Amino acid sequence: MASAADGQQYFYNTLTGETSWESPAVAAPPLRAGWEEVRNPADGSVYFYNATTGQSTWERPGSELDAEHENRKKLRRSIV
Repeated sequence: MASAADGQQYFYNTLTGETSWESPAVAAPPLRAGWEEVRNPADGSVYFYNATTGQSTWERPGSELDAEHENRKKLRRSIV
């Protein structure tokens, strides 16, 4: 974030040189392997589908890092 001459705050992308008064959107982390985001053509709602397991969910599945963290927690519990 930077300040204009009048003191107003704005956003500056150091890679592209682009500036904006609006806060840039933050990209969601990538989905776990096998998951895809699907839009229902009837009403535009978004859900997530895993073709490998046949699972679907309204909640966004975590990223690969989330999955690795969960697996480590399970492993620690099984050792104790």
